[in-house]
Amino acid sequence: MLIYESFRDIPAPINVTRPVVTFVAADTGELIREMLPAFSYGGLGMLSPDDTFFVVRGADLKGRGSFLKVDATTGAATVLAEEPCSRAGAWGPDDRSFFCYDFGKKEILQVDFNGRVVRRYPSEGQGLGTSPDGRYLFIAGPRLSVTSLATGQTRDLLPAETLEGPLFRAWTPDSRNLIAYGRLKGEQALWMIPIDGSTPSKINVTSPTGITSWAFHPKTGQVMYRTGGGRWQLEVWKLENYQSATRSASSR
Repeated sequence: MLIYESFRDIPAPINVTRPVVTFVAADTGELIREMLPAFSYGGLGMLSPDDTFFVVRGADLKGRGSFLKVDATTGAATVLAEEPCSRAGAWGPDDRSFFCYDFGKKEILQVDFNGRVVRRYPSEGQGLGTSPDGRYLFIAGPRLSVTSLATGQTRDLLPAETLEGPLFRAWTPDSRNLIAYGRLKGEQALWMIPIDGSTPSKINVTSPTGITSWAFHPKTGQVMYRTGGGRWQLEVWKLENYQSATRSASSR
């Protein structure tokens, strides 16, 4: 299943464009359902591991909240947390919490679904992805780095400023590599970067307008990635196997 947000009407009385969350079959593109979230502002957020709700950085229709829990079927929104931190970037390893970032204190917060802070990790950047094995959190900061969730220690994967301008990062399903799109040694490309310090390798998937997101299916290893820029020039592609990316990706 592929989920995306579509911007259409500006509803009264808030006069702010709210997204319509659309669910389609990844193989056929057939519409499954649409859902209008009941919040005054917010985005698509993160879909829970059991596919029943989203965690969204935003406010409900009464302007309350910092993070909301949005029902994936009805769109009903309830206040989840009031913590003063930025958008949720990753699920916790227990699937019952999420990570967000406190810019003022420079801390990553692990928050459970009751709004309680479980743990704090000092960090120079946001945590944007928990490894599938639950051991590491990769950090979107001045360098490409990972934090051990057991010890809180952070280590860089590449020397400072080696990878220039990565637009996104994602874990491979085996938790051994990070995927990042950026400029490495003068070459702009999609890179697979081992967390054991081995030499990065290039994934041979290109787009004249750039690759702006990359997501693995947790069970099949299929990849959905997005190309293009701006709201009206986006395309979504499917790649059957990232390890055989020398072949052309198949469009859906």
